[in-house]
Amino acid sequence: MIEKGIESPEVSIKEINKYVQKFDCNLQEQTKLFEKLCKQRIERTPLQYIIGEWDFRYLNLQMKPSVFIPRPETESLIEYINEYLMRPNNISNFIEIGCGSGAISLSLLHENPQLSAVAIDKLKDAVDLTQTNAERFELKDRINVQYTDIKNFKINNKDIGKFDMLVSNPPYIPTNEIKTLHSEVKDHESMFALDGGQDGLDTFREILHHSRFIMNNNSSLWFELSEQHPKQIPDVLKDFPMYKLMGIYKDCYNVDRFVNLRYVPE
Repeated sequence: MIEKGIESPEVSIKEINKYVQKFDCNLQEQTKLFEKLCKQRIERTPLQYIIGEWDFRYLNLQMKPSVFIPRPETESLIEYINEYLMRPNNISNFIEIGCGSGAISLSLLHENPQLSAVAIDKLKDAVDLTQTNAERFELKDRINVQYTDIKNFKINNKDIGKFDMLVSNPPYIPTNEIKTLHSEVKDHESMFALDGGQDGLDTFREILHHSRFIMNNNSSLWFELSEQHPKQIPDVLKDFPMYKLMGIYKDCYNVDRFVNLRYVPE
């Protein structure tokens, strides 16, 4: 795998071998399956799609093509939000925009039993996968998963009420940079989860525009963005004066990546 340019080939081999060991079959059949899956990996299919599962914090999530694969840096976002939730703030519910596999929403629910959530995504496979994972961890009674985008959610869900917190890891790769991504990403993961428009902030702006109609006063908004974006946020917020920048936080690689806003309507 090394000569094929596979990143961390030893991890791929280890995880594929562990997956194959789960099957009750003889050594010859296991070897044949192992070789088949290694061939898929050499062809740049993401490891998570090959084995159909992936660990994120305390959850072992089911995975499926082309749903966005949770990254380790996003685990840091959960840590920051958990720290925030430990303060006196009376947060009881939140909405996640672009739920993917459900990694963020389900982790927050799993680690904060006082919370309930709505999670939305405009990729049907992502909605189905989040629902599957919610059932897997017995969280389905605390999460409402919907196949929609933020604009249509705002229009069609006035009966749900407003939210104390919003969380999103939106698409943030500038369109002209998509072609530079690894094959595992650009050829397999949904563009809905990757392409953020010309500067990578199109979806971020769209969320800010529509979320003000579904958020409670003084609600908290948390975003994961690219390392280039946090320094651009003050300029973006000039068009959205109802949001106040509360903090910029580093990921597990010591890179500025997370942005915390507060909704303070004038």
